[in-house]
Amino acid sequence: MYTIFGGIKATFLTDYVHTLMIFIIIFIFAFTAYTTNVNLGSPGRVYDLLVQAAKRHPVAGNAGGSYLTMRSKEGAIFFVINIVGNFGTVFLDNGYKT
Repeated sequence: MYTIFGGIKATFLTDYVHTLMIFIIIFIFAFTAYTTNVNLGSPGRVYDLLVQAAKRHPVAGNAGGSYLTMRSKEGAIFFVINIVGNFGTVFLDNGYKT
């Protein structure tokens, strides 16, 4: 619809505006949740709660059982599966070559 009346420029402009609106809504929601929630209160409090949760219920395969680590066996497996799957999708699907 936008392309018919305003060309590709109108399409890019509306995509930009909609994306900006989505980001604003996400930021408002995140900051509201972090600052007004009785249990959370602040990003520092969320960090402390995650550290305490890792001590009570450590995650097997994560470095130190932490919820906040980038060193995770399951995460590495997920990474490899996604790389292989995405390469398969790109190279075996004719829709990507048009």
